Amino acid sequence: ITIAQDFNAPLPAEALAEKPPASAEEWEDEDDWLFATGPDPAERDAIEGSNRFCFGFNEAFYEYLADPIARGFAWLVPAPGRRALHRFFENLESPALLISDVVQLAPLDASKTTARFAINSTVGLLGFFDPAEALGIEIHHTDFGETLAVWSVPSGSYVVIPLLGPSTARDTFGQI
Repeated sequence: ITIAQDFNAPLPAEALAEKPPASAEEWEDEDDWLFATGPDPAERDAIEGSNRFCFGFNEAFYEYLADPIARGFAWLVPAPGRRALHRFFENLESPALLISDVVQLAPLDASKTTARFAINSTVGLLGFFDPAEALGIEIHHTDFGETLAVWSVPSGSYVVIPLLGPSTARDTFGQI
């Protein structure tokens, strides 16, 4: 589909001649799925009712509990303290990150993760400080869901998890 520069201008004839996929086979092969008509959304989201309920629960939880607590925490703890806590918990995730690096067969990332964890856990006082970054060892982010994707595990259906938010079946399993 061609998009006209002026939204009030008529579309060119070749854009009007394009037809959306008619069959399921054509739908699967269609690269421009965003602008095409296709299966009913309820068919794409088999657990839509549950997802909508969890989404509403998450929104209410955020508005009435999580957001006020986060605002109070931000008011009580200055930014350097919040950054130090973030680095501490990020450092705690390093062993799981290392496992993902190894299973993804990424030796360079695994060595960086090991070096960062060793340096930040000792010199960085359990990760509250990040001397590894000052040494040029940058952090990278991955998770077990990404590891499963590397090994061609399909993403599965869309799911909204209470308190954690939207995900796919593969990434949910990876988070666990």
